[in-house]
Amino acid sequence: MVIKQDIWMDIYQCNRTLHIYLPKNYKYRKCGVIYMFDGHNLFNDKDSTYGTSWGLKDFMDETDPNVIIVGLECNHGSNLRLCEFSPYSFEDDHWGIIEASGKELSDWMVRVLIPYVEQQFNVYTDAYHRAIGGSSMGGLMALYIGSVYHDIFGKTIALSSYFQHVYQRLKRDIEPIGFNGQSTFYISYGGMEVDDQQWLADYTAKTLELTRIMSDHGATIRLYCYPQADHSESAWAQETQTWMDELHIWEW
Repeated sequence: MVIKQDIWMDIYQCNRTLHIYLPKNYKYRKCGVIYMFDGHNLFNDKDSTYGTSWGLKDFMDETDPNVIIVGLECNHGSNLRLCEFSPYSFEDDHWGIIEASGKELSDWMVRVLIPYVEQQFNVYTDAYHRAIGGSSMGGLMALYIGSVYHDIFGKTIALSSYFQHVYQRLKRDIEPIGFNGQSTFYISYGGMEVDDQQWLADYTAKTLELTRIMSDHGATIRLYCYPQADHSESAWAQETQTWMDELHIWEW
């Protein structure tokens, strides 16, 4: 089942909705936790911004892994989602100047959200049983948090990560990190996300460079390019079985 809870975010001085998936008999079995961005897009089409979700509720109901999913709803105002879901400020032709607060959000998740979840539910409290995930700007945040807080999150799901404006700064922050063989990253993108082959070539080159650095520093990388996939919830919904397999979440 999916429940909704409001949680106070001191960094923004507001309540924000959590969309939480709870498996059958969750009170009587210990679960791992996947923390995800854009929680409203994860479970039900009626809650999704564009009318199509990832369908995670149906998938989890059918397969019944030992998994609780905690989805943080984004700020829907103007360009504030981009501000919250970026660790670095940047300027975009369409959205204008983005004043980043992603680093503050990352800290809040570790400082407030994780203890909040672990006090309420019967969950494991080690990095192996914690994952962070998202798509687009949420994928950027997942990449950043899964790297910088690799001692907190052992698994990362980063789909179609939007890092073009901030790539060099992201690489700079990831380059010194030693992952010590304890972190696994599922990273993917689609070949039809934009109608621009030069963009795709550049994105592929940057992704390969970044994952090579991460791999050289001890991370396990599972990299996928889906040639026919676009930048949408319906495309990301097709990947669930794969990232569940690659991250060994069934073993939880």
